[in-house]
Amino acid sequence: MKDIEKNKIRDEELDNVGGGLIFNAKNIIGSDPNNPFEVLDDRTGDVLARANTYDLAVQYAVNMGKSYEYTEDWNRVQWLRNNH
Repeated sequence: MKDIEKNKIRDEELDNVGGGLIFNAKNIIGSDPNNPFEVLDDRTGDVLARANTYDLAVQYAVNMGKSYEYTEDWNRVQWLRNNH
């Protein structure tokens, strides 16, 4: 039982684990036309980084320790932002 306790992840550490969402915001009013690819928190929809290419967005996600998924679904992004 002590081994289980030793391997638990603290809440502060859990926030740094998880996924990201790469969203192509090029057709969204107010997005940065020079950096249309956004790395989003996949739980809240918050923008973690912006990039001018998909590959650079992937690199940012990986450097942040995030797995990533690509989407162009604006409704999904809005849902994340409105429900968290």
